[in-house]
Amino acid sequence: RLLKDKGVNADVSSLFELKLALKLGFKMIIYTAPYKSDEELKLVLEHCDRVVLNVDNMHELDKIIKLVSWRQPRGRLKISFRLGGLVSGIGWDKFGLSLDELRVAAGLVMENKPLKLAGVHLH
Repeated sequence: RLLKDKGVNADVSSLFELKLALKLGFKMIIYTAPYKSDEELKLVLEHCDRVVLNVDNMHELDKIIKLVSWRQPRGRLKISFRLGGLVSGIGWDKFGLSLDELRVAAGLVMENKPLKLAGVHLH
């Protein structure tokens, strides 16, 4: 609460943390979970005015596009993409899109009016 009262935003990665950040009244929440259930995505949609959703892969983005077409959020859902596998030779891209996937994914977000491109996230 002290941090929230000082204007700090929240970066959360589980359903429990998301619910807590919403309950505490954070004005901006970045949601970065490696796998997001339907329950989590529906909660994010209900609070799309305060939550930025970090998307990990194309499958997840497809799921979100279908969900927003069915549920029609009150506002635009802010999407950020997690980039992975950027370091040459490591070959580990468990979490995140490649740069080629990012180009396609950003285009899909811009084509869907309930979505808004909000940024990128990388380690």
